[in-house]
Amino acid sequence: MKKIYSKLGLAETATEDDACVAIDNLQQGLATAKNQSQSPDLAKFVPRADYDQTCARAINAEQKLKDVNDSHLTNEIDTEITAALTAGKITPATKDYHVAQCRQEGGLARFKDFVKAAPAVAVDDGKAAGDPAATGKALNAEELQVASMFGNSAEDLKKYGA
Repeated sequence: MKKIYSKLGLAETATEDDACVAIDNLQQGLATAKNQSQSPDLAKFVPRADYDQTCARAINAEQKLKDVNDSHLTNEIDTEITAALTAGKITPATKDYHVAQCRQEGGLARFKDFVKAAPAVAVDDGKAAGDPAATGKALNAEELQVASMFGNSAEDLKKYGA
């Protein structure tokens, strides 16, 4: 009996009545556990269909929010890039690079700071670069030599550009 008392968590000096009470408590606990597994506490559990529906709604809401934020970011990037191109702060050849940089985390703010500090590098004044008429400078000897190799005179270069 001492082994049974120890398995029931009783002292060696326990009586048979103490053992019966411990066994009754164990049986009652077993019945309670079986009952709880058959009808769980609804405050702690939800039906699977409700859970799945809630998850789907949350995912859809997050996707719509992401789409709205992406659209807003794209519009803002386009506006900033167009303004920078118009101001001559960036060249058309670097547009795709700057758009990609703006799409990175914090990239648009860095681009705005860059544009504030950048000098105008691509101002379109309607005149071709290196055109003597645009710069108002005379042609040097090398330029005249190259022009004559192609059969052009200094007047042709001034009239049609370099």
